[in-house]
Amino acid sequence: DLQLVHASAATNHHTFEAMGVPLLHAHNLRNANITAPNALQVAAYEHVAGGRDGVIHAHTGSGKTLALPLPLLARLDAQRPV
Repeated sequence: DLQLVHASAATNHHTFEAMGVPLLHAHNLRNANITAPNALQVAAYEHVAGGRDGVIHAHTGSGKTLALPLPLLARLDAQRPV
């Protein structure tokens, strides 16, 4: 079931860690001067991390490119043997 992800429905997260991004990736984002997720990234993370399909439609520079791989990286990290 494909749904449109609305940034206005996002929970308020002030850090990538609070959003659920693994610490290593959050640290790498900070090193790249990306210090906090925007509303679109939070909404997409919650949606995709919940195992749902979605569509992100937003203007250039809105953070779409970062929004989709973050929950996928979290899922891959969770499956990685320790």
